[in-house]
Amino acid sequence: MKPDFIILSESERLKPFRKYIGKELSEISCWRLFCDGEPDTECDCNLDLLFRDESVLSMSITEDGQSIEADPRAFNKPVWAVSDDVNRYVWHRLMLTKNQPWAKLVGQQLAQIDSIILQWTERRQEQEIRHEALAGCRCVFENNNYLVFTNRGDQAEWFFNQMPYESELANGEMCLDSL
Repeated sequence: MKPDFIILSESERLKPFRKYIGKELSEISCWRLFCDGEPDTECDCNLDLLFRDESVLSMSITEDGQSIEADPRAFNKPVWAVSDDVNRYVWHRLMLTKNQPWAKLVGQQLAQIDSIILQWTERRQEQEIRHEALAGCRCVFENNNYLVFTNRGDQAEWFFNQMPYESELANGEMCLDSL
């Protein structure tokens, strides 16, 4: 029986954000949950890129935890932190570009956006079904520095000049799709 491939075209989700290419970055920020004054390293939920023209590219994990999504509005302070009798939880806005290495991106123009697509195939009733998920995106700036925003098991993570999925990219489980 001929394999049946279903392509979800996850890379299409970021195509509306081509309009950010060529814009100059002024700030990168995020909301981070703090527990009793200490940052919760398990809880990064978004990444906001603010450009000189005051436009925003906000990246976060989708509600189903499967993919990432981008929005043209800054991410609002999350409301789901709850303090209890033992711990006090508070959200703080962190300006990443106040520190190295992120400060190297300030004043740089966004040159390219790549979708990071996770691909897998499953067999159902003797048919192969191909799936895709938008696992992340890479924003490359004019100085060739880049940031990567990813979904790592329902958890947002970001990296400076580091591709976290090198082995998956090498063996074809993931691919980069330039916008």
